[in-house]
Amino acid sequence: MNDRNIIIIASQPRSGSTLLQALLSNNKQVATVSEPWLLLPFLSYNNPELSKAIYSSVLASNGINDFKRKINTKKFDNDLSQFLLNQYSQLIKNNEKFVIDKTPRYYEILNEIIKYFPNSKIIILKRNPFAVLSSIINTWDKNNLNELLEFKRDILNAPIILQNFIDKNSNNPNVKTIKYETLINTPENEIQKLYEWLNIPFNDSVIDYAKNTKYKGEMGDPTGIHKSSKPNNLTSEKWIKTYNKKEWSNFFKGYADYLSEEFLTHYGYSNKVPSQKTQIFNHYLNLSYFEIKLHNISLIKLLKYKALIKLGLINYS
Repeated sequence: MNDRNIIIIASQPRSGSTLLQALLSNNKQVATVSEPWLLLPFLSYNNPELSKAIYSSVLASNGINDFKRKINTKKFDNDLSQFLLNQYSQLIKNNEKFVIDKTPRYYEILNEIIKYFPNSKIIILKRNPFAVLSSIINTWDKNNLNELLEFKRDILNAPIILQNFIDKNSNNPNVKTIKYETLINTPENEIQKLYEWLNIPFNDSVIDYAKNTKYKGEMGDPTGIHKSSKPNNLTSEKWIKTYNKKEWSNFFKGYADYLSEEFLTHYGYSNKVPSQKTQIFNHYLNLSYFEIKLHNISLIKLLKYKALIKLGLINYS
């Protein structure tokens, strides 16, 4: 197996990536598994911020890079690529041609993926960031800011990282961008174009994924995709209900200000939310990693902890 047989799907979480995976794997040429996360621990070693470890990921990265300088770096990279390809090849049970690895947070390592798998097909799936935010809040029943902390990079960083990657690879024939809204409104047209790009025979039956079990597992969409066997556009404007809730309205406005009208337009979406700096969103921006450890306490208590830390009465390292 070589990297030409690898299809990567990256996106913000809650962007419809499980639906896209179900549609693209609904044939005899594609193997897949729920959401492997396989590449993140192996290809993120050079970015310690992505994998904080008890043993110090910073020191580990320094040590690995020093080790690589003493050996054949190219062989190290080739061996790592081949090791990962060997793992993917084990998914092939019935002579399938491709393997899909759908892991939304691969947005963090897209440049590394191109480095180690330069011939792989990479699909960037976009969705309206406000719809993503709403889906995160409602799917996992997030009721306050500290409960949203585990998705902080998904909400704040992912759209920008994805767009930067798209801009950088605008002339790369192996990178394709698709919008969730287009996918659910004209699924036959969009999926046919992707099948043709992948050189996989297309017929209308692939749009009904009811009998496709390859993409199912512990990871992926726990709710939406299982409510239907075909794409539908019932959720395209559902996010507005969340925005209209009193407890979230100002957060959405602050998010719109953070992303900016200019970026949202470049990302392919018009801003239907008034841009406004808000206290609640600024609180979210200022909450940092240590609060994740305290995610079961209220925002007021979190702010009290921060005050105690500044006074030197509590030390979190």
